[in-house]
Amino acid sequence: MIDRLLKWFFFIQCQLLLLLVYSSEGFEGGADAVCHWMISRDAPSDPMLFLDQWNKPFFTVLSAPFAQFGLLGMRIFSALSGILTGIVLYRLSKKYLAALAWLPAILLLLLPQYFTLLTSSMTEPLFGLFLALFLLAVSEQRFGWAAIVAGILPFVRQEGMALIPIAAAVLIYAREARKLPLLALGTVVLAVVGWVVSGDRLWILTSFPYGSASSDIYGHGDLLHYLRYYKELFGIPITVVFSLGAVYLLGLATKRIRARVPFSSFELAILSAFAFSVLFFNAHSFIWWKGMSGSLGLIRVMACMAPAMALVAAFGISELLSFRYLRHKAAKVTVLTVFLAGSVLQLALATELPTPLGQAQVVMQQVSNWLREQGVSTKVHYADPVFAYFAGNELVVDSPINKGPITASQISGFPAGEYIVWDAHFSPNEGRLPLDSLLFHPYLERVRSFHPKDAFTVLGNRPYVIHVFRKTATPVVKRVETTVLMVEDFANASSEFRLAQHEGRQGSAAAVSDGEHPFTTIRKNLLRSEAESYIGFQVEAWIRSSEPTMANTFHLVSDINVDGQGIHYLSTGSAQINDDQVGQWISLQQAFQLPQYLPDSFELKCYVWNPNGIEILVDDLRLEATSLKVLQE
Repeated sequence: MIDRLLKWFFFIQCQLLLLLVYSSEGFEGGADAVCHWMISRDAPSDPMLFLDQWNKPFFTVLSAPFAQFGLLGMRIFSALSGILTGIVLYRLSKKYLAALAWLPAILLLLLPQYFTLLTSSMTEPLFGLFLALFLLAVSEQRFGWAAIVAGILPFVRQEGMALIPIAAAVLIYAREARKLPLLALGTVVLAVVGWVVSGDRLWILTSFPYGSASSDIYGHGDLLHYLRYYKELFGIPITVVFSLGAVYLLGLATKRIRARVPFSSFELAILSAFAFSVLFFNAHSFIWWKGMSGSLGLIRVMACMAPAMALVAAFGISELLSFRYLRHKAAKVTVLTVFLAGSVLQLALATELPTPLGQAQVVMQQVSNWLREQGVSTKVHYADPVFAYFAGNELVVDSPINKGPITASQISGFPAGEYIVWDAHFSPNEGRLPLDSLLFHPYLERVRSFHPKDAFTVLGNRPYVIHVFRKTATPVVKRVETTVLMVEDFANASSEFRLAQHEGRQGSAAAVSDGEHPFTTIRKNLLRSEAESYIGFQVEAWIRSSEPTMANTFHLVSDINVDGQGIHYLSTGSAQINDDQVGQWISLQQAFQLPQYLPDSFELKCYVWNPNGIEILVDDLRLEATSLKVLQE
């Protein structure tokens, strides 16, 4: 009965997944999803793309037929990869988990981040399928196939390297060391193919796309970064039973080793799954902490370990239900029902399905629509591949694949009438094109700017905005001007601030912020016509604390709220203030643009927010606006 119910549960999950694939407008992974699709789409006409190591050769080969049917075809490829992975996990578990054999497949499709990626065109689902095939081969004692699959995995995603030492340990334990050379079979075959096609004997090394060269762009983060996202990645219920399965596994391994009893093939497979999960998770955490291999700290990479985690979690539930008080069928059904209901609820809370367009994608779609409405027929240069997806063949002349950055010197050679779409995320980072180089270029005019409905920042802590420039035939003389809109030096008494005399930066007064006065605010009334003439705003506050401050202890905020509707809100935390700067005046700054849709008149508030009530002093709270004046065309 339980087996039948779980089978139908998995079947319903698959139908729901295919429905979401068809109805999702957005795509998890953004520009990466678009590039994966375009590389796979163009590979049949440009065979060198089959060797592209960013897209990964095995991913390209298998996804290319689906990519010919557009992004929807790639979504279907991802969904089928997930469904096949579930079926592989069922076959692996059928003999050993009995009536619960379908449970790993169900848990797989209840992992929030993994399920979301099944509606996009990323490489993680195919990686999961190959990982499940490796575990199946181990459980069926097909160690030669296990070695071959493990050797292929790095060419599905580079993280497959983490499986190589685990596969080697499995072969040695199973006394199949003679099959160790098969781990290199995938590398040897691709190396020979690449050598013949490209003429480069070392192409696997020379074309490796990851390294520390991009660390200046992506930076690094907290060692516990991924752990803090466990709800979005795995969900609370599955995380709990995975931990339970890990405890049972460690206990089982201890008993087997002490008694010198060999592991069964299923136990060897599930131990491999657990070892891979631990190694994969910790390796990515370390790499992000150290800023290595071009890591951006994206949580979606953890979807790679989804099959391993689902298998260990299902093992944990199986062991739990073998407890003597839960052996009755009614008790098992009750526990499973509560657990699955909780997991479904967690999936619904942690995901937004069908996947909507992201905020940046919405703005980029507006840009492409506007250019189309303007009847633009000249070449459009861009950095964000998402533009190519929305613009299509009408505006995009060159494929974005392997496209190098636009340099300021190249712009001078562009014919008059061509356009540049500059976005705050890709253009200054991967595109290495600072906004100033366009604003001050004598042969470029800014024809339109597009802002998101709700302000947000992107890589580099820049407010997201897209500027459209047009190349001119004659020089344009421009000058950037900065206007001080509001400044509060707290020199005069006010009922709004509690002042501390002679405590300011220049020996004058300063505002005291504490538990009773958490907000230190300045306000500026603006007309929409006035605000639209500015290309950006900057707010600065000088702050002094008499005690060490932790990251984000207080915030510098810009805020527009009209009739209870939040039009703009942006907060910059105090992370830039270090403990060794206690007692010193530190500048906390924020740059921002206002959204595209503004009321005729509104109030812009800028304030220091001190939610924890630590005692700090605030001085010289200043709001400036930047405008670009065209002096001569």
